[in-house]
Amino acid sequence: MLLKVQLRRTVLACSLVDASAATAFLSIGGLADDGDLGSDAGGYPSPSEEKGSMLQPCIRVIKPNGGSSNMAPITALSIDIPAVHGELSKPVFDSLQYWADDVSQFLERLSGNTKVDQEPEGDSRDASLIGSKFFAKSRTGSTSGLSSSTKETPESVIKMTVTESEY
Repeated sequence: MLLKVQLRRTVLACSLVDASAATAFLSIGGLADDGDLGSDAGGYPSPSEEKGSMLQPCIRVIKPNGGSSNMAPITALSIDIPAVHGELSKPVFDSLQYWADDVSQFLERLSGNTKVDQEPEGDSRDASLIGSKFFAKSRTGSTSGLSSSTKETPESVIKMTVTESEY
């Protein structure tokens, strides 16, 4: 195991344009058995109680060793989320889209990439109402030129488990 991170509770919030405070839209936390519930409001165990059988959010990065030398290396990311609660309103969703677009533009500028494959103005082929990079154009190609002795590339596996959710 390369990395293991456990959390008690994570709350994600977003601030709207004219708001003086942020609005929480997602809460990721632990899940307890009925016998582990304390007197805390909402049924959450108090910090002074024993963890017992409390399930907590956990992120693990695993790189298994061993195997044959001709196999590609594998890295696994495991995300275990016991409980998720979310309330996503239209204004918060819109602001998250703007944030994601700003981050992608920032990373593009940081990497120094330019839009080489951009189509000329006025070309209506493959027009899309959504201009985000999250909706990539489909590209297909021929694989007839590949030989059977192609070197294997490293493989990554991502597993996410959500036990309970409420929206």
